[in-house]
Amino acid sequence: MRVFVAAAAVMLAFTPSASSAYDLIKSIQDRDDCSGKGTTFPTSIVAACSRLIENIDGPIMPGIKDDLDLFYLYRGLTNDELKKKPQACADLTKALELMPKAKVSRQKWMPLANRVKTENCN
Repeated sequence: MRVFVAAAAVMLAFTPSASSAYDLIKSIQDRDDCSGKGTTFPTSIVAACSRLIENIDGPIMPGIKDDLDLFYLYRGLTNDELKKKPQACADLTKALELMPKAKVSRQKWMPLANRVKTENCN
C-alpha cells in the first residue's frame, strides 16, 4: 500500500492536473494499442497510432518522439492489412524516412517496410 501511495504521489507531483494524469495514462494505453500489445483490432491500432502521431509534440510523454518511426510503421502496416493502400504508402514512406535517424535496432524493420511500400506505392 505504501508503495502505491508513494508512486501515486510522485506521479501527481510531476503532473499539473488530474486531466494531465488521465492524458498520461491514455498515452501509455495508446502506445500499447499502437504496437498491437493492447488490442488486436486494426481500426483501434490505427486510431491509437494516429493519436500518438498527432500529439507527438505534446508535454505528456517526453520520450515519445523517439518512437515516431514505429508509430508510422505500425499504422502503415495496419493500413496495408485494411487494404488502405494510399494511407499505407504515405505512412511507410514517412517511417522509412525517419528510420535512419532512429535507433540502429529499428533498422531491422526497413526490409519489411520497403517490401510493403513497394507493393502499395506506384
